[in-house]
Amino acid sequence: MSETNANGAGAHDVMPGRVNKSNAYHAPEEAAELLRSDAGDVKAASVSMDRSGAETVTADRVSMEHSGARKMEAKSAHLDNSGAVFLTAEKAVFYGGAAVFVKTDDAKIVNSNVVALKTGKTTTIEGNVNAVLYAGPADEKIKPLFTSASAAAFGAGLAATLLFLGRILRSLAHRS
Repeated sequence: MSETNANGAGAHDVMPGRVNKSNAYHAPEEAAELLRSDAGDVKAASVSMDRSGAETVTADRVSMEHSGARKMEAKSAHLDNSGAVFLTAEKAVFYGGAAVFVKTDDAKIVNSNVVALKTGKTTTIEGNVNAVLYAGPADEKIKPLFTSASAAAFGAGLAATLLFLGRILRSLAHRS
């Protein structure tokens, strides 16, 4: 038997919510907060996740601790020991986290792993940061496997090699 709420939605389909009141001078507003739970798509002005997961997060400000998201779009994203597959943000901070594809204007990355990182204005790197592909301002602290120029050269070389091997295999196939 599945549980449903008053709107007919399943108990697991309802995103946990809370009222966010930072101090006595600000009016309370609804905020999205996930504690040890999973959610589908989350849209809010401010999202805070602790030991949680989400498919898609869209917010002005995102704060994640020991959490993960498949796709995230934010003005400001702070990931502490968290991960994201696709992250687009104006400002992003990673502390001990991981991401696959990151596009941001300003990034601060501390002891984290990123597969592909594209930054616009500034990138601050601290500690051990691993990246496979990096496109952004020059920084001697980040040593990616590929830069955008070397990735283009590698792709052109790989294409030429595959084209050459394809011709050899076709000529051998016609002989037999």
